Amino acid sequence: MAARKPCSEDLNEVVVLNQSTSHRDCIEAHVGTTSQWELGKSDYPDFYLQFRGANPFDDQENAIFRGSLEKQLTLVYKNPGTFEFDVIHLQKEEAEFRRGPFCMVICPLPIVRYKPPVGCPPYC
Repeated sequence: MAARKPCSEDLNEVVVLNQSTSHRDCIEAHVGTTSQWELGKSDYPDFYLQFRGANPFDDQENAIFRGSLEKQLTLVYKNPGTFEFDVIHLQKEEAEFRRGPFCMVICPLPIVRYKPPVGCPPYC
């Protein structure tokens, strides 16, 4: 699925997950940028992102990407499009806390056009 609108920023991003609060409903980024997912204060020391269908990181359908308090999850956006995912927090006893769906809009790399300075051509 192609992204429907241009992205406004081209930032590498750190997403801090807390089970009691929600991060933004939709993440926006460009292909080639990096996202780091980490846990803030949480009673659930492990988490994973579970995608609904395609994902922006590889070609796998319904992919799951895991992280924990000790190990943040770092992913590079490789595929443009609009994606849906859930965030699942896990306790050691396998109790889980699920939030979602959230979305990601990943835009293709922008095409940069350079405007020549005033007076070019014929003399630059």
